[in-house]
Amino acid sequence: MQHVTARIAFALLCAVASTTAAQGSSNAPRPARVTGRVADAFGSSIVKAEVRVTNSSLHTETGDDGRFDLTGLPSGSVEVVVRRLGFAPAKIPLELNEGELRDIRVLLAPVAMTLDSVAVTAAPAPTVEKAFQGFEMRKSRGFGTFITREEIEKKNPRVTTDLFRSVSGVKLMRENGSPTVVSSRLGTLSYCPVRYYVDGASYPLYGQSIDIMVQVVDIGAIEVYPGGATVPPQFGGREASCGVIAIWTRQGTKKEKEK
Repeated sequence: MQHVTARIAFALLCAVASTTAAQGSSNAPRPARVTGRVADAFGSSIVKAEVRVTNSSLHTETGDDGRFDLTGLPSGSVEVVVRRLGFAPAKIPLELNEGELRDIRVLLAPVAMTLDSVAVTAAPAPTVEKAFQGFEMRKSRGFGTFITREEIEKKNPRVTTDLFRSVSGVKLMRENGSPTVVSSRLGTLSYCPVRYYVDGASYPLYGQSIDIMVQVVDIGAIEVYPGGATVPPQFGGREASCGVIAIWTRQGTKKEKEK
């Protein structure tokens, strides 16, 4: 009888301990969760942006659609910081409740990349019309694709990138929801965006679309070089392995034709 009583007491003790443990786990604070999308001022998704919670090891990065998912956040005041090369960082202070799911939108603004000033003595840069003078000569060599204003009007493109859909050596891909011109010389698995020159000067896009930065109505002529040895020295030469698109505005080409 004593053995039976002892067994019953032990079973009751285990049941009480199990109930206490279950109650303890249910009282544990539930972590919050923050999801969202990172985009630029034009609404285009920004991929591979770093999303980090200040003063913690919690971090992630945005996917192809610009979205991110941060889990395991504490309740209370937190600060989410979003960074991407070429854009100004964004800091988002949040007040989270226990177990809350918060969805946010983050806009990043592009920044101009500057270099330390260097004193250089050189001849004055050529004017736009002088830079354009070699267009016909380069066209006669046959190393690239040349599109005149008359040809542009015949094609009647909706946006600038429509002009490159049938150009040899380059192809269009989607990046952040916008069409991007890339080299097709390096195979289908390589992502190699072309360099842009406008009126003879290098024209970095800093994450923006050429369709937004240069309108079809403003274009006077275009030169397209697939890359490598086809690229003239003034557009980077062999270093421009991904190819070059040189855009001449109607203002620059008009001045040259009027001479």
